[in-house]
Amino acid sequence: MEISDQEFQAAVQRGEDLRQSGYAVSAEYDALQNRLVVDLSSGVIVMVPMHLIQELAGADPEALAKIEISPRGWRCTGRLWMPMCMCRA
Repeated sequence: MEISDQEFQAAVQRGEDLRQSGYAVSAEYDALQNRLVVDLSSGVIVMVPMHLIQELAGADPEALAKIEISPRGWRCTGRLWMPMCMCRA
């Protein structure tokens, strides 16, 4: 499947627009409050109670303490994944 230069440039612009609106730069598990804390590039900090994140709701707290941001998504000890799109408002 080929794409035109115009389609390519439009895709590049959409990617840049998404980056300008903020993306996750760090994440940590707040065990005391049982919530995920995500810092966005825009300076916004998002805090979400764990019971609201279906993919991580029953996760082991030790695994959650090792959460990290990777280019493909969020990772907890290589077993649990949450799509990066969940950090976009």
